[in-house]
Amino acid sequence: MELLQHGDPPRVPEPHPENRLVRCLRGPEAVAVAARRLTEHGHSPVSTANPYRPEHGAVLFEDPDGWQVVLAPGRAGSGQGGPPGFGPR
Repeated sequence: MELLQHGDPPRVPEPHPENRLVRCLRGPEAVAVAARRLTEHGHSPVSTANPYRPEHGAVLFEDPDGWQVVLAPGRAGSGQGGPPGFGPR
């Protein structure tokens, strides 16, 4: 994934707890595998002020810049395998 921005110099916003990258994985088992691999490589899950994602099986990590990355069960756009709001609208 590549994020682009135009400007001189580009304006990079500060991390905010409600601005996250959400990766929808294929169910709880895939979340557990991904979270275990990140933990084995020295990363620790982080807590969040908004409990919605963890209550629906997601695990959050923080990237080196302070942004939260969410590993969520479910398949984006499938309408199956995830909590409400994870499928098509």
